[in-house]
Amino acid sequence: MRHLGAWLGLLILWAAAPAAAQAPPSVDDLYTLGWEAIQEERYDEAITFYNRVVERDPNYKEAWYNLGHAHSFKKQYDEEIAAYERAIALDANYYKALASLSYAHSDKGNRKEVVEYGERAVALDLDISFRFLFWLNILFPNHHIRALTNVVREFSARVREEMDFRQEAENMASFRKFF
Repeated sequence: MRHLGAWLGLLILWAAAPAAAQAPPSVDDLYTLGWEAIQEERYDEAITFYNRVVERDPNYKEAWYNLGHAHSFKKQYDEEIAAYERAIALDANYYKALASLSYAHSDKGNRKEVVEYGERAVALDLDISFRFLFWLNILFPNHHIRALTNVVREFSARVREEMDFRQEAENMASFRKFF
C-alpha cells in the first residue's frame, strides 16, 4: 500500500510532464534568448525573439530597444528607427533609445533628426548628472561634492554652448558628399 502512493505520484508527474514541456517560453526567456543571439552575432534570430517579446508584451521598452539594436547590426535603418521610436513612446526619457535613435538617423543621413534626438539625449544626460549631484550634496555636504557640482555645472554650460548638433549634421552631409 505504501508503494502504491509513490507509484500514483510518479504516474501523475509522468502525465503532467508533456504539458509542462510544451508550455511556451516566457517573455523573459525570449528576451534572454534574444540577448544571447545578439552576443553571438545571430541577428536574424535576435530579431525573431524580440519580435515575439513585443508581440506578447508591447510595453516592454527594453525589448523594443534591443530589437532596434539587432536591426542596427543588419543595417535595417527604417526598422531600427521604428523600434527605437516605440521605446521612446513608452518612456520619453529613455536615454539609450534617444542616443541610439540619433545614431540611427545619422547612419541614414537624416540631419534634422540627428540634431533633435542628440540634443534631447545630451540634455537628459546632464539632467541625470545634476539630480545625482543634488543627492550627493544632501547626503555628503562637503567641499569636495560642491567642487564636483561646480565642475559639472561649468561643463554643462560649455557643452550647451559648444556642442552644436546642427554643425555636426552639416559636417556629416559634407563628408558623405565627398567620400
